[in-house]
Amino acid sequence: MKHWFWIILLITTVILSPALAIAGGGKKPHPSEPIPNAQTLIDACWAISLELRSSISNADMRAGNLKTALCLSDEIAKNASVVIDDSMLSKEEITKKMVKIKDAYGSFYWSLYNDVEACGLSCGTENTIYHNWSLAKLYERILTDVVNQRKKYKW
Repeated sequence: MKHWFWIILLITTVILSPALAIAGGGKKPHPSEPIPNAQTLIDACWAISLELRSSISNADMRAGNLKTALCLSDEIAKNASVVIDDSMLSKEEITKKMVKIKDAYGSFYWSLYNDVEACGLSCGTENTIYHNWSLAKLYERILTDVVNQRKKYKW
């Protein structure tokens, strides 16, 4: 009877080994690039939209704030995918979550600034830029948290 125990244990180990490796037993290699400074990434994302945001056109300012928000979203996905286990949340899934945040948060802030009952037909054209700015500020916070996690775990 004892030999059956060992045979079953051996078979179970052989069958489950690939599944265990996929579920986190096989770690990805340590990243070769240094952990970035969150503020440096944030500043770079704001810098790429400076010309648009400096325009007198509300449409350009809105596009500039969105360009910054999308840059920050890309940095979040890039850095979060380094520290988060791929089997739990892939880079593609992180990117999809950032889009969902953009859609929900941006839409809410659009309504908060532009669909105000007291404004009647319009709350003013300047308000049309705030939803993307607010989204970029949220993404700044998320990116800072992601980089802090990378620093904490030196990953």
